[in-house]
Amino acid sequence: MNKNLFLSKTFFFSILFVFLFSIFYFDSSFNDKTIVKCTDLDYESALNNSPKNFKNMNISIDFLKDRKWTEIILNNHGSFVKKGFFENGQKTDAIITIAYKNNTSCILKASIKPHGDLEDHHMPVTELPSMQVYLEDGHIYGIVKFLLLRPKTRVSLDNEIFAAYITNEMGFLSPRTAKITVKYNEKNTDFIFQEKVVKEFIEYNNYREGLLFSNDDRLHYNLDNNPYDVNYFKVSNSKIVERSQRYENAFFTLNNLNKKRKYSETLNTNSIYESFINNTFLNFDILQLAMNASHASFNDNRRIYYDFMNHEFLPIYYDGMARLFPFQSEEIILNTNIKNGALNNLQTFRKLNKNHIIDKLIDLGVDKNKKEVLLALELIEKKLKDLSEMTFAGKSENKNLIETKYVNEIFYKAKIINMSEIYLCDNEEKKCIFLPIKNKDLKRLLSQRFEYNNIPVILVENFRLNKKNNIKKSQFTEDNIKEISIGKINLVLYGNINYAYNKKQNKLTLTKNSLNARALINNKSILNKLIIELNDKSILKNNMKVSDYLVSKDGYTGCLTIYDSILNDVEILANNSNCEDGINIVKSEGNISKIFIKNSISDALDVDFSNLTIENFKAEDAINDCIDFSGGSYNLKNLFLKNCTDKALSAENSKIRAENLKIFNSYYGVVSKDFSFIELAKVHFNKVEICIDAYNKKQEFAGAFISIKNFNINDCKLNSELAKSSKIEVN
Repeated sequence: MNKNLFLSKTFFFSILFVFLFSIFYFDSSFNDKTIVKCTDLDYESALNNSPKNFKNMNISIDFLKDRKWTEIILNNHGSFVKKGFFENGQKTDAIITIAYKNNTSCILKASIKPHGDLEDHHMPVTELPSMQVYLEDGHIYGIVKFLLLRPKTRVSLDNEIFAAYITNEMGFLSPRTAKITVKYNEKNTDFIFQEKVVKEFIEYNNYREGLLFSNDDRLHYNLDNNPYDVNYFKVSNSKIVERSQRYENAFFTLNNLNKKRKYSETLNTNSIYESFINNTFLNFDILQLAMNASHASFNDNRRIYYDFMNHEFLPIYYDGMARLFPFQSEEIILNTNIKNGALNNLQTFRKLNKNHIIDKLIDLGVDKNKKEVLLALELIEKKLKDLSEMTFAGKSENKNLIETKYVNEIFYKAKIINMSEIYLCDNEEKKCIFLPIKNKDLKRLLSQRFEYNNIPVILVENFRLNKKNNIKKSQFTEDNIKEISIGKINLVLYGNINYAYNKKQNKLTLTKNSLNARALINNKSILNKLIIELNDKSILKNNMKVSDYLVSKDGYTGCLTIYDSILNDVEILANNSNCEDGINIVKSEGNISKIFIKNSISDALDVDFSNLTIENFKAEDAINDCIDFSGGSYNLKNLFLKNCTDKALSAENSKIRAENLKIFNSYYGVVSKDFSFIELAKVHFNKVEICIDAYNKKQEFAGAFISIKNFNINDCKLNSELAKSSKIEVN
């Protein structure tokens, strides 16, 4: 940093510090309000906070200790003076009051800290900065972790809401974003509310929790040179790997992503459009280009989810800096990929319901009239059309990399060899050693936070400057995987599992021979009148822990998982399942004529984020639940559930209509949780401890509803301690 600039900053901030101390340095503890806690709302009131009602909102923030918040602000500005960026390392407790349009208000406990590396998030210092908010109880529209961004940090409030929403409407992952008015010290300030890219965001978008990636920016402010060729991707939610101990799989996936990186920002032409990771990224990047939001396509701002069931990396919108109001078209470096991406986007864009988009954007807080929104949509469509019709001559791009010399800069590069050793080299890749590592180091390596002798270590997939070092190959690869096509069915087999297909009977037989073996049907498979039989012949010996094998090291909970598929008149039979779920159906739709699952070591059937009709279902002898739903909509008929150790039927955040249920010898009969809505008719219970229950379990949800017709209440007990956030109706 320039010395004179540093001195002027120091002087400037010193004056500001004195000013802040004189104005703000007092301790004003928050007085408890009489407003009800959001977790204590009754069922009808809690529905106002349902994720489907997400819109612009009003909140107030009261820090429990104003003095603590002031100290955080001062320390944060001090870090900027010293280091050239804001550390944002400290947090404090607060009470958030949220008001809904029906005059309902409730309070939430929160932990808040400043957010943003540079001045635009924090200046002027007399106003609230951008903030990260973690709710400690309750949620806001199903969101528990979110950002409050100063509008100018994303060009403007209208631009960011528009770009985030259109990205989602086009089928890409994008965080829910809206206008929020924040009241603090009797002053109202508009911010951009944007959910953080965390577990709840992934599950809201109907994906299973999996690895998330972002850019490693440790050296971004420390190097005098442009650091793009040392900023690799990192796992941003490494805690889930630590929890599962599936480190080998995580390193394998991270290495694959970094191989696809291609150092896009160091290409001689400065174009990013030959460096996409897959076609989904190409389409995503061209959409951002059409919205003048290519800032979201730079590796610095990439947020990525790995859909392990489809083996695909998916881009997530973040920090696009869109310029739509007014429309300021970005400079384009032409190549053939732009044309292909524009054609793909144009087809989808023309199918969008423009009137619905206008209504929704206004609901989210965009301060533009119908004419202004339509004009922006027309300009995006025109830009996509123009890009799709361009012709290109000659080669698209010169892919020679610009070599960066790092003088007087110290960092190491490392390649992981196995779970107990890395190959460590200096930044010029000339001096290298084998370095033993411990289990606690694995998480730091994944999250690009590992240091050697207090010097940053960059985990790389390969050495680039001295390729001789790449003979030190990692000693782990993916397990034995077989990919098989059977008509319109994509079948993937992991480990020791056999299959046989009888074309005449249209029957697929799977025989699982080891505890870690799994079968997967994925990638928009069409199962038309297919019969599936799964037999688990794996043996759990006395010295083995059941928990070590319920979930495979690839993350599959089902012995058979059916993912992202269409089912038509399908039959499924499963026996002796040694997995967390005998059968797991995810993100699928259609109808199943019959399911029979017997002898499951945990759940018999688990269904997530799907839309299904099940005509006949029978489950016997499940050590946990007989059938478990998480997200989605289901019509169920003719259920026979026997010997379900925990719950016969359990649902989270699901809509279910079921009739003709027979439940025998289970602790719980039917349980509705976390915004589930269940309607039952013709239900018979026998030897069931608690017939019906409804409650809230997870923070990002509230209570649940269940109604039951044609039921004798004397058959068994209802939960006598029903929370008011849930509701049970017995007719």
